[in-house]
Amino acid sequence: MPKSDFDRANTTVFTVINRQYTRIAAAWATSVRSASGIDPTIVCSDQESHTFLSDRGFSCDGAYMASEYSYWKKSVWQNSGFKSDSATHTISLKFPAALKYLNLGRNIIFSDADAIWLSDPLPELNLCDFDIAFQPGSFPRESKEAWGFSICTGFFALRAGEPARRLCSEAVENFSGDDQICLNGLLLNQYDVRWNEKPQGWEHCNLHNGWLAPIGGSCRHSGLQLAALPHAKFQRHGTTRACVKHAVICHPNSPKSEAKKLKVFKDLSIPLDLPKRRGLLDAFRNARLPSG
Repeated sequence: MPKSDFDRANTTVFTVINRQYTRIAAAWATSVRSASGIDPTIVCSDQESHTFLSDRGFSCDGAYMASEYSYWKKSVWQNSGFKSDSATHTISLKFPAALKYLNLGRNIIFSDADAIWLSDPLPELNLCDFDIAFQPGSFPRESKEAWGFSICTGFFALRAGEPARRLCSEAVENFSGDDQICLNGLLLNQYDVRWNEKPQGWEHCNLHNGWLAPIGGSCRHSGLQLAALPHAKFQRHGTTRACVKHAVICHPNSPKSEAKKLKVFKDLSIPLDLPKRRGLLDAFRNARLPSG
């Protein structure tokens, strides 16, 4: 039986950030509002980002703020691929926040702050029957080899219901430093996922010979239904200025620094509504800075 539609009334859109991504988070939230009419939630892992963004009228969730994580060194999650404890703490919040919203009966869409919304993804999501839908990626290698793609946790949707809650709860329990490795490993090793197709040569965003339709999958034991969204529209690899014209979500590969991410969008001719830096510095001064 088809599952209920995603619509604006029952869908929570959110991202997770620390103070190092406040400007791009503001631009992301503006893009979500413009593309979909949804007011997204920014889950802030520190006081500085919460102060800066909430003072500017953005909806922020401060339930997970913590001051003990260093912005400059890595000691808590030694095996994390991220460069600091603050960064790892921040990305660890994806699954707990998603689970909180699911437990409220909400459908959720998670989007990294550098996954800019160029048009409304809800119509695309409503073409699929799924518990989890996601942007395809190429990391980790084990998933790519097995399925032809991996799950990119920079953009995913979960439909309210027990299958999504169970998966999200298991992801919370299994997190050890990298959200994408966690979710891919969980589905690859603990679920018997079978896909309707194994795509090849899709790592570009062209419409010609591109990945244009979702690929469905399911777990034979749990009944979990999955959908890999079309990469030509939910763009990760090989984005160009020409391809941006048909993008729904533009999430190009980019360096970790906010300034370099902003340059990537500038080079793609994607205009971003960025707040000025001055207020950010004031937020840093007024907040209790964490050690490290």
